Amino acid sequence: MRKGNKVLSLLLAFIMIFALVTPAISQAASTEEHKTALQIHKIIMDDAEMEKHKDEDKTPKYDGTQIENIQEYFTSGKEVAGIAFDIYQEVEGTAGSVQSNDPILGGKGVEGKSYNLIHDNVITEASGALTKGLLDGAYIIVEDKEASTYIGDDQESVTKSKAVPVRIELPMTKPDGSGYFSVEEPLHLYPKNTEEKPEIDKNFADPGADYTNYD
Repeated sequence: MRKGNKVLSLLLAFIMIFALVTPAISQAASTEEHKTALQIHKIIMDDAEMEKHKDEDKTPKYDGTQIENIQEYFTSGKEVAGIAFDIYQEVEGTAGSVQSNDPILGGKGVEGKSYNLIHDNVITEASGALTKGLLDGAYIIVEDKEASTYIGDDQESVTKSKAVPVRIELPMTKPDGSGYFSVEEPLHLYPKNTEEKPEIDKNFADPGADYTNYD
């Protein structure tokens, strides 16, 4: 009988300890900072298609999830590797290293805010560039042309127009309303622009021309 009482006492003690510990675990989980992963896909498009492409006209509409059929959604578009991006985090006031009116932000800076570069040379691969662990807040994603290595099949380069920087605010709700994009379920971004072949405008009738430099 005494042995049974001891077992019962131990069981009651365990239940009391568990009751005390569980709220602490729940509170720790609830206060853990939410983070989001970004999957940045670089899209190159034909000039004419770029002019008339509008995301809002597409079905299904872009909603932050991965676009399964790039060719269908962007018509002449293709996803490419070798494009570099820099990610700037928005902070209050002027404490950041880049001010809101800096040309590098392409007019996406917000007055009264400043920005810190937190990821540089994020370079796309064939399926994009994955950046994990962005805390909730505002960010500006800027294409870094100088750090990009992309050259097309016919020696095209992304030279005609630089992609407009993208400003996002995290967290972002998933389209089905089931919660936010997260580290496990990345938010997909699709910055786009055009490409052109380098022009060779040397005068080949001039015997004194330097034919080795086509810049």
